Formats: sequence, C-alpha cells, structure tokens
Amino acid sequence: MSNTYRFYNTQGEIISDNMTCAAAKKAEGYPSVTSILGMLHGEALEAWKRRKVVEETLFQPYDSEFMEFGDWMEKVSNAHEYKTSSEEGTIFHDSFENYNLGETCEQRHKQSILDLLGYLEKLEFQHDNFTKINLERCETNPLVGFAGTVDLSGKILNPSNYNGRTRYIGDIKTQRDKWNKHHKFWDKYILQLVAYAQLLEWPIDDTEFVTLIKYRNTERTAHCLWGRKKINSAVRQFDLMKELWFEQNFDPRPKT
Repeated sequence: MSNTYRFYNTQGEIISDNMTCAAAKKAEGYPSVTSILGMLHGEALEAWKRRKVVEETLFQPYDSEFMEFGDWMEKVSNAHEYKTSSEEGTIFHDSFENYNLGETCEQRHKQSILDLLGYLEKLEFQHDNFTKINLERCETNPLVGFAGTVDLSGKILNPSNYNGRTRYIGDIKTQRDKWNKHHKFWDKYILQLVAYAQLLEWPIDDTEFVTLIKYRNTERTAHCLWGRKKINSAVRQFDLMKELWFEQNFDPRPKT
C-alpha cells in the first residue's frame, strides 16, 4: 500500500490530508513540513498509537452482543486519549490566535496565553501586531519544495542582545510530559523551526528560534530558546531528511 501524506498547492491551500505521492505529483502538490519530518519518528509514533489502542481495550472490551468486531476495532483504533491530545492542541492554537486578534477565546486557556506572551515580551520578540498573515500563516514555497504553517514570526526589538539577529520564528506545542529539550523525541521541535526558516527564506544566521510549551490539563507553560549549536545541527539534519524524502517519493522543486 502506498503511503499517503498531506499536500498543499502553490497558494498554501490543502489539496488533501490523505494523498498518495503519485496523485500529488500529477496535481503539482507540495508535501508539508510534518510529512517530511514524519520520517524521523514514524515508528515511534505508530508504537505509541498501538499502545493507546491496547489501553483503550481495557475500557471498551469487545462484546459480540452489542457490536460487530470490525466496528469495535475501528472504535478502539480512534482511542479517546489520542483524539483528545490532538484536539486539545488545536483548541489551544485557536484560542491563542483568537486572543491576539481580539476575538473570543477559551477562558480556561487565557492565563497560559498570557504567560506565553510574557515569554515573548521578556525575550523582546515583537508580538503586538498579530494578523492572519504572521499568525498561523500557511506558506508554500516551490523553490524549497514543501509547505507548512508557521505559528509565530516577527521582529526582534533589540537585535544587539542577540548578536545582531533581527527576526524570530516561534512554534507552539501542547504536551503532557515534562519538558526536556535534550530528549531525542523533541528534536523534531527545532527541526520544524529551521524548516520554517527555509520556507520563509529567512537566513538562519539572522533568526532566533523559540518553542512555546503549553502543558495539557494544566495552565503551566514553558519555553525554549534554542542554542546555535543545536540549530546548526538541525539545519544539516533537515536538509538530509528533505533530500531523502524527495528521493524516496518525488521532488516537486522546479527543474534547473
């Protein structure tokens, strides 16, 4: 069976969330950043999903009197914890965006939003002019061959505090586990950020990268301003992953 991915058109619009590479090539589609990064932790993610299915069977044991076996398998495969984890992240992203646009947001998230904005203010990263353009902006860049959605991007108010760097890219994550930037699973966070720099064609040496963390089921937050050694390593790693994805699937970049 062919793998399927999310693909975008040149306007940054989603063509499909579940499309084969062969179909995407005909449709002139571009893979998302997350599709490329899926090469990194695909096996670990699938193992996590399988564990959730097993856990769910403890709460929803199969009973032939009430349900066909196939229906039961589909139900437990959409394990409640897995669904609520992704849904909670979407809800918080929406609340963050709505708050900064002066729109209604989930009140239970308000303190966490204020804390994250406080981090940005302390870092002197400009955040007072949110628009649909620089908040959750969806980009497709045919020259680099992929697409994605950048959570936050903007100016650094005092570049002298950052060796002259003038801009930043930020990404918001929701997670249950304790933040540990040295855990190999979280390497994906900085890989995603440097991918966004390529997407926007922002020079790595002129850009700071920050991950903002919202813990699930609590108001607690954290942040990580990534060091240059980790950033430079992530650039090399993402370049290798990108070229490998293009080699294994198809390369949508213009032929020179």
